[in-house]
Amino acid sequence: MAAVDPEDIEAGGIETATSSASPSTLRAGRRLVLVALHLLVAVVLGVFSDVGTGWGQQWVYVAMAATPWVVLVFSAGRTSGLSWSPLGGALTLVAGLAGYYLWLHWGQGVSAETLLGNGFNGAVWLGLGAAVGALAGLVGGCTRLPQPWSDFAWAGVVATPIVEALLLASYGTDPPVLSAVLIWSPVAIALVAWALRSGARARALAVMVPIACLVLWQVEVTIIQEVLGRRN
Repeated sequence: MAAVDPEDIEAGGIETATSSASPSTLRAGRRLVLVALHLLVAVVLGVFSDVGTGWGQQWVYVAMAATPWVVLVFSAGRTSGLSWSPLGGALTLVAGLAGYYLWLHWGQGVSAETLLGNGFNGAVWLGLGAAVGALAGLVGGCTRLPQPWSDFAWAGVVATPIVEALLLASYGTDPPVLSAVLIWSPVAIALVAWALRSGARARALAVMVPIACLVLWQVEVTIIQEVLGRRN
């Protein structure tokens, strides 16, 4: 094997492994790391969905909230890129549900038959989770599209904590509801800041977020009243 002349290295004649890595390769590696981080957070959130209910009534509203899941899956879809956003969102939500069921199995001693069967209907929820996760992930991926489509996507995720807070104020009956409502207000503000920093237009959000809130409110109220049978 021929010896390598140190002068060739100094002159740039020999490419190192680090310098030969293309920007696209580095971006892909960074994206994989971020997707893996989303999956890890999803598992932790799944465990918290059960553990958090034992931390006091105010934490019950947080542990059972939809906002953390929507934001996490939305972020996973945005991180995955438009083409892969449905898969990234589906994997993230399924990972969270799997973390929840595995915690119930290993931490609480619930049998696998009960979790997957009629007791918890885990198999059904995992399937629904994959579908809903793909949809929410796609919304996150759509933030990579040109305006106004990206503005629509941002409006959808910003509306989520707002509607969650309004639902708690409308249907909640316990004093800790107020603290739960106060939690989602800063979340909504943070999401608006994220959207604006990412290129969303303030005027577009001012118009689209209220519309998204009305649509999401109607969907949520219909689910509560017709599916869960709860009236205000």
